[in-house]
Amino acid sequence: MLSSNEASVSPPGSIGLKRSQSAEELQSNVASPGNMNSSGTGGPAEPRKLALRTQLAHQLSANSSKVLKRPSYVVRPAPGPARGIMSGTATGCTNLALEKACILPVFRYLSPAELARYAVVCRTWARLSVDPSLWRRMELSNRHTLTAQHLAGITRRQPEQLVLDWTGVAKRQLAWLVARLPQLRELSLQGCSWAGVSALRTCVCPPLSSLDLSFVSGLNDASLRDILSPPPDSRPGLVDTKSRLRNLRTLRLAGCDLTDVALRYVTQHLPRLAELDISDCQRVSDAGVAQLATPPAATINLLHSLNLSGCRLITDASLEHLARCDALIRVDLRNAPNVSAAAIAKFAVRSQHGLKVMDGKLIAKRPPPT
Repeated sequence: MLSSNEASVSPPGSIGLKRSQSAEELQSNVASPGNMNSSGTGGPAEPRKLALRTQLAHQLSANSSKVLKRPSYVVRPAPGPARGIMSGTATGCTNLALEKACILPVFRYLSPAELARYAVVCRTWARLSVDPSLWRRMELSNRHTLTAQHLAGITRRQPEQLVLDWTGVAKRQLAWLVARLPQLRELSLQGCSWAGVSALRTCVCPPLSSLDLSFVSGLNDASLRDILSPPPDSRPGLVDTKSRLRNLRTLRLAGCDLTDVALRYVTQHLPRLAELDISDCQRVSDAGVAQLATPPAATINLLHSLNLSGCRLITDASLEHLARCDALIRVDLRNAPNVSAAAIAKFAVRSQHGLKVMDGKLIAKRPPPT
């Protein structure tokens, strides 16, 4: 049985095969001089071919009530020469309004709303408006729900930085996203729930360099251990024995229900960590900070920024431990009531980076004059 597409308009010279045609007529058609070889004879294999064709013709004519035609092919005319947008003549000049090299630099000055408006101008502009170079950073914060259109739009644009702060992203949605964003390097999930964030426990999670889990509800020591440990699943032919987040250089855990145990997991699984934010973690004490400055933790040589603001259990002893971190150039101790001003001044003087005390309890390099 031939398909309905094959029963469409056929090219000139096609022969219709109707049910009323007999097998003898079909046989006479296939045995016409046009079916013979160049020598005018059928050849030794010709009787067998004719028999097979006759049998096929019987089957087609007996089982079909439609007009059977040869397959048709759409033939489109060759495109004409491009017309210049300046002269309007067919000189072969390229339409600059459709050139990627001309349009993309202009599109970079447009806001996301303007890009969406110009995408309806033509197909070329619609394709260029979602070019990944225009969407290195995407932000969909403060959305109660994320729809399928949101997820499809994100994957189509392939951002390197994705901000989903205070959204109701579900676990299956985040798992679907991270598996389709291999270029993603910075992910922010502030204010999301642990049920959604747990989707990062997968072997297809991209190698992130920055992760913001501040104020994630339900994030505790055990939760942090789960996402920093090697993934429970594996890919065919490859089993990950290390954390998929081992390339993290920036980790923000502000406002989470963490203790000193969480900092042990951080030093064990994140060998490249350079910036850590554990502000407003009320259960972190001097013992947890000491783990950042105790061998074999890589943070001794790599950590350059630490935010401990609002940690009420931190005392002057933490500064004694942090003095062993060679690369540390910024320590935020604001709203830490148990840290004295004398200990902060002493830490700044002993530092080899020329640190200064600013805004009360912020130790950092003084910005260069403008």
